[in-house]
Amino acid sequence: MGCLPCAAQREKWGRTRKRKRALKELIRRLRDDDPTLTDIDISCWKITDRQLKTISNALEYNHYLRRLDVQSNQITDKGVDHLANALQKNRYLHEL
Repeated sequence: MGCLPCAAQREKWGRTRKRKRALKELIRRLRDDDPTLTDIDISCWKITDRQLKTISNALEYNHYLRRLDVQSNQITDKGVDHLANALQKNRYLHEL
């Protein structure tokens, strides 16, 4: 049996991998303009500026997303700029 810190670290890595897979799928659905994707809550997902840039790029041409929650992440002014640029093109998002 592994030590507790090692087991805890493996569990953390597992959650991180799941979150990355979920984020990749979410971005794919945004790019595909999935009509069933109307609300996204990725608060506290440790989203970085680089990841938010990818989300923002996908968001530019999405017509269905109405609400996006990105609070409590690792986003700086640079990430906010990416999102602001996307919102200049996206007129469908109502709540941020």
